[in-house]
Amino acid sequence: MVRSFGWLMALALGWPVVGFAYDSYTYTSGNDNYHLTQTSLSDDGSVIIGIGGTSVVASDEVVVFSVDDDNPVWNWDDNGDDRIFDVDVSGDGSTAVACGSSVWLLDIEQQELLWTYGEDDIYVWDTCDISEDGQTIVAGNRQSSIGSWDRSSSDYVRWWTLTDGGFVDVVDMTEDGKTAIVSNGYSYALIDLSSDEFVWEKETSVSITTVGLNANATRGYAIVDDGETGTDVSILRGINMTTGRLTWKKRFRSTNTPRVQMSSNGKRVMLTTNKKYYGLGSTGKQEWTFVPSGQETSMQMSANGDFVVVAEGLYYVYFFDWDYPRGKHRAFQIDRPTFPGSVGVSADGSTVAYKDEDFVVQQVVPGILVDNLDTIPVYSSGSSMDVRYYVSNPGKKANLKIRTSLSLPQVSILSDLGAEVDGDPKGAKSKLLEYANATLPGYEVIDTRSVAMVAHDSKTITPTLTVPEMVLPDWVGDFLELIGLDDVFASLMGDYSDPMKDLMNDKINDALTSGAEDAVSAGQATYALLGLGQVELYDTATNEVYSTDSFFFMYLVL
Repeated sequence: MVRSFGWLMALALGWPVVGFAYDSYTYTSGNDNYHLTQTSLSDDGSVIIGIGGTSVVASDEVVVFSVDDDNPVWNWDDNGDDRIFDVDVSGDGSTAVACGSSVWLLDIEQQELLWTYGEDDIYVWDTCDISEDGQTIVAGNRQSSIGSWDRSSSDYVRWWTLTDGGFVDVVDMTEDGKTAIVSNGYSYALIDLSSDEFVWEKETSVSITTVGLNANATRGYAIVDDGETGTDVSILRGINMTTGRLTWKKRFRSTNTPRVQMSSNGKRVMLTTNKKYYGLGSTGKQEWTFVPSGQETSMQMSANGDFVVVAEGLYYVYFFDWDYPRGKHRAFQIDRPTFPGSVGVSADGSTVAYKDEDFVVQQVVPGILVDNLDTIPVYSSGSSMDVRYYVSNPGKKANLKIRTSLSLPQVSILSDLGAEVDGDPKGAKSKLLEYANATLPGYEVIDTRSVAMVAHDSKTITPTLTVPEMVLPDWVGDFLELIGLDDVFASLMGDYSDPMKDLMNDKINDALTSGAEDAVSAGQATYALLGLGQVELYDTATNEVYSTDSFFFMYLVL
């Protein structure tokens, strides 16, 4: 017999709702062949830029958005057949650099092209970066060379060439524009942008996927191949920034291109693959993981590493709070677009943009995660229930409320079972089931509390709640016997144990079923019902619900 748990899954997942007090919009170009990629945001999220075009290989314009306007404020192209492969906006939002067929510097505020380098040149530029104040620009080309410029002129200031030829596919510069790390897949080097020579250059015997550094060049990283033919194993390595020597390592498996980013202070390293996401400390020690359900990933984190956003390529965009206190992480918000990618996050974590079939820009609303802290979550009327609320607030200051309710959705399971028991009068049973559907759930609000959140912060609250007497009619025992549940656990828990494991991990599932069964067997309870706790996070002034989450428990009828 096949039974659907769709209704229960919907209750349990508690998808968050975006509040109207926060700017959020989806831009649709009107052309099904038009794509926006390579998203980049200013530090405060007020300026968003991307590369636009009719295909990924035919992107030929820079598109500029404002966080509060659902149409581009500026579309720039070079009026030719030029292709754009990378783009970056300065932290202050004043200036952007784009590169591809040439290198272009754009004044965002005045909406004008400042200069072009390489109009008649043979170079193709795959990667570029710009400093926080928009004054220093670095770009790498397919002839293994790197150039630097300042805002005032298209004449390059300095020029470097890596020893081992290859496309320069990574350029990562510090916020102050003084230092950069570069790689061409075979060697990597640290550049002091005031010097004509590399600080150091290192060649490797294995291929390099990417390199990067933190905001002040005190820490760096590289992803390298493990050197074994035919494996999907790569190694994330720390880099000693004084010598260039590879230090700590984290081995991982991935059949796609892994993504990695380091927080500004270098103490947090985020690594995402199509198999697993890893939150790592400064020496590669694993702090948390998350198992996704996607393919290619695009990932960005806030400057301090507190907030991480990952688009998994197929169906979901996950929003994580680094400090959520569990090794197996959970997302405080999950968006469900189609084929999401090209994620950009503001430095303060308040604003996110990503492409799907269209282009989504949103100021991130507060989110909540709830965990039942009791080892065996089995309760009766008057029992104490220990829970943990974890509230994430990447955006602005907010005055919020938390509302927690308990209910007994198992009545829907009973209805399903009752309809399929042979030998009983269907008409009478149907009337009983209809009445039970209206009265049995026993919905009770057991906790309402205020929580004031400062901007870009998180908070943990650990209350002890009291389980109320759930509203149940006196005839429930007779009703259960009538529909054939003489042995509650053989008929109910036996049938539903495996599907419940799809919603809960084995440990919780075993605690629910065995703990409740022990109480019934010992005569401490008449029967047990599956309970659902639901938590809502909403705005104090408007009652706008921003986020919901849920947990399971067993309720014993004494």
